[in-house]
Amino acid sequence: MSIVDLIKKNRKMKHYLIRLTIALMSLGKGEAFAAPVQDAPGPSVKSTFIEKWNNAVKKAAEATGTESKERDYGEPRKVSRGGQPEIILQKDKIIYNGQILELGKTAAQWDAILPGERRCDRPAKPSACAWDELGIMIVFAHKLPTRIKDVTVYLRLPEVEVDDGVKLMSVTGAPFPAFDRFYPKSAFPGYLEIDGYGIDRNIMFWEVLKKADSKRNIHCGLRDCIVPGGIFGRQSLIYFDLDKPVMTGMINNINITYRALD
Repeated sequence: MSIVDLIKKNRKMKHYLIRLTIALMSLGKGEAFAAPVQDAPGPSVKSTFIEKWNNAVKKAAEATGTESKERDYGEPRKVSRGGQPEIILQKDKIIYNGQILELGKTAAQWDAILPGERRCDRPAKPSACAWDELGIMIVFAHKLPTRIKDVTVYLRLPEVEVDDGVKLMSVTGAPFPAFDRFYPKSAFPGYLEIDGYGIDRNIMFWEVLKKADSKRNIHCGLRDCIVPGGIFGRQSLIYFDLDKPVMTGMINNINITYRALD
């Protein structure tokens, strides 16, 4: 049953979606878009936009019976620290071997920290670059093309689809150029950690969900776990790409994006 059918059949869903719309409209009347702060807010602090959104979505899910209840999968695996290099995701910091990598900076500033040569998708005005031996890729902001907007750490490389010989044509009849997906040539070889919990290519999403700081509000969608995400910092979000869209999916890569450059 589609979400449209659910809305038609369920008056409660209509009610909560109307409330969600009103919350969104209130932004146009001067309410600020702010992510939750790292410290727990006091009782007098106003609910932020993200809190209102999450509450409305949760209530809509409860009203339609699509709420994803937490299951007990057992105890999360433990990944021992010691692999090199190491990337530590702590609060709103990305720490590579003890040095902080900051989104919003230039690639040259990251070159001073990350070893090896950076490879880009095109020599003049690149949109993305990768450190192939580290499994790290960066993407530049559209409006500020010298500034890094997001970073992705690959634990698993994407599967390349076999060319089936089908050529996509434009409305004029001319074939589109071949789409060349850009990503690192190898996965991250070291130790990766978020909020004190070690992650490797065999960790399942539910394990990270159980161990990550609850203030990040990491969650799946209403109906599945396609690219679940949450809050990384006051101006950044974190996303997880899974090998299958369920809680037991393993993590292909972790992406952190800097909203201030949107």
